[in-house]
Amino acid sequence: MFYKLFDEEGKYKDKTTGELKNMMEVNWAWTPEGDNVGWDSFDSIEEAMTYYNIEIIIEDEINN
Repeated sequence: MFYKLFDEEGKYKDKTTGELKNMMEVNWAWTPEGDNVGWDSFDSIEEAMTYYNIEIIIEDEINN
């Protein structure tokens, strides 16, 4: 799978700064620069989250 992290509001937050993040997970990314350019490949979403240093926001945190 391929993953890309965005600095925008999503369901993740940076573990260090607490900033909100959005991450996309795709099978293949077609970009103007070529296939999967700018995307990172990982075996699992957990690997991607570790690499990006993010965690899923708990539902209670979203509503506060």
